[in-house]
Amino acid sequence: MKSLIDTIKWEVNSPRSDGYLHFSTDLQNPRHTCISWVHGYPMVDRPWMNTFPLLQGTAIHEYIHTVMHNNEDWNYVSEQPIVVDDREYPWRGTVDAYLDNPDGETWLIDYKTASGVSLSFMNEPKPEHVLQVSAYYHYGISVPNMRVGILYLPSSPDYKRRWEEPRFYEIAPLRRAEVVSQIVEVETAIDLYEHTGELPDPLEGETSWKHNKRNKNWELWYKPHYSSMFCPWRGLENDPCGCSTQKPELMEVVDIDPIEQAAMIIKNEEENDDDSV
Repeated sequence: MKSLIDTIKWEVNSPRSDGYLHFSTDLQNPRHTCISWVHGYPMVDRPWMNTFPLLQGTAIHEYIHTVMHNNEDWNYVSEQPIVVDDREYPWRGTVDAYLDNPDGETWLIDYKTASGVSLSFMNEPKPEHVLQVSAYYHYGISVPNMRVGILYLPSSPDYKRRWEEPRFYEIAPLRRAEVVSQIVEVETAIDLYEHTGELPDPLEGETSWKHNKRNKNWELWYKPHYSSMFCPWRGLENDPCGCSTQKPELMEVVDIDPIEQAAMIIKNEEENDDDSV
């Protein structure tokens, strides 16, 4: 039944191409959005390991909606569309749920599935998810005193084969001006790319110190933004993005713990200030 498997994989992995920009996928990475808007996403034969999480996430959302709709103690409205047509480009979104809980509080809720490994290291909501729900908050239904939350649901065990409990974060939405600024950045980038072919830089990664025990020193490494690992054009012969070709880069090497070094510098500066008094 290879044809059955192929049909499932094709339907699940088919790129979205509806002529709209989406708050869930297009607001966070202007470089990827430019390419997908102009050229579309590539359709590649992805392995089942890439297909299953998408099926799993959809199934979890649908089951939660069923449970909550059947609970008479909660006023629960799911899958509410957001339409924004007063921008240069049309934007769309879908709020997972608006709800009134038994305490009379009104919430905007977004559900996110995450691997157990990812969740075990999470200590705050992801910035791109905060940006997404902030857009929903400002462009969706307006309700006085509405609160906003993200519920992360583990889709697999962690690296020790233990299941994390779901994790809920209440979000303080970004200001509307911050959301609009990001929208403008994306729209401006698309205009520039369409007229000149110039792409925005890849999202900036992060730097961190690592202790090299063998060499007995400390190394400052630059790690590309994690989105480069999931670039839709990664591995293609004609890759229009190229962000996935970025590699970790050694920036600096020191012989002393950089935290101790910083503390020594601060101490010396304080001593010099005392001597000058």
